Amino acid sequence: MELIKEIIYKLCGSCFIFSENKIICTTSINNCFLLNIDYLKLKPTEKEILVNISPFLNSGEMRIVRIFTANEVRNNTLDIVIAYWSKEERSYVIQNINYLTDTKKTFSLSLGGYPKNSDDLEKSWSIITESYKKSTGLSLIDVLDLISKPNILYKTRYKLAVKLADKFNKLKEVKGF
Repeated sequence: MELIKEIIYKLCGSCFIFSENKIICTTSINNCFLLNIDYLKLKPTEKEILVNISPFLNSGEMRIVRIFTANEVRNNTLDIVIAYWSKEERSYVIQNINYLTDTKKTFSLSLGGYPKNSDDLEKSWSIITESYKKSTGLSLIDVLDLISKPNILYKTRYKLAVKLADKFNKLKEVKGF
């Protein structure tokens, strides 16, 4: 049973919550994006990570317009700052999330700062990047060109992980493993 958990974790761990008796899928692969992190030189060397942003998004259509990450990982954490354009809010939404490299999970630190236009977004963004550098000593790097939608490989991995989680849950339910 632990082997099934490990396989699911390696396939698409950021989309699942693991407990002793159940594996819960928390999101659709469509609520994630791939971030090429080759520039960070992570160990073990990963070329890209799957970042789950679904728990943090407001309802309505949102489009990522800016995304910055720290220039290095601290304490198994990669800081990510995202600006979305929200059609529903008719404003930008700025979000700060942490990607935990050891668990492949994302946690939202803050969601807010609703600049109404691109000039206000520039001012907010400048304040965020300057205060981040002062508080952490790290720089934020523009990675908008390094994100993409999950490709067919990740979609297939996700589908396989969902099926394995269903099998795991049924086995636990029926046999009480």
